[in-house]
Amino acid sequence: MAQNIPLTDIDRWDWLIALREAAVARLSLSASSATKPHTGVVVTCSALKRRYRDVIRIAAYNDHNVVVHFIYLRADEEVLMKRVLARKGHYMKSAM
Repeated sequence: MAQNIPLTDIDRWDWLIALREAAVARLSLSASSATKPHTGVVVTCSALKRRYRDVIRIAAYNDHNVVVHFIYLRADEEVLMKRVLARKGHYMKSAM
């Protein structure tokens, strides 16, 4: 992406799996700790396609103690472009 080339589905796949596994591992650590209460995990990413969300959603199928929620943030294109253009030194250019 830093080279102004968008990622493909194949590029994202391993990253989404690693993200899911890291979140589940963090939940497991919290749940097994006697000194730290189970607080949950927040994962943020732009899982725009259903198949991306499915990779994350599988965590709840594999462990019934895991609850997965998705939040859809909606904004007008104009608002989003203003935010993107205001970023300084970000790898993701406005054309992407």
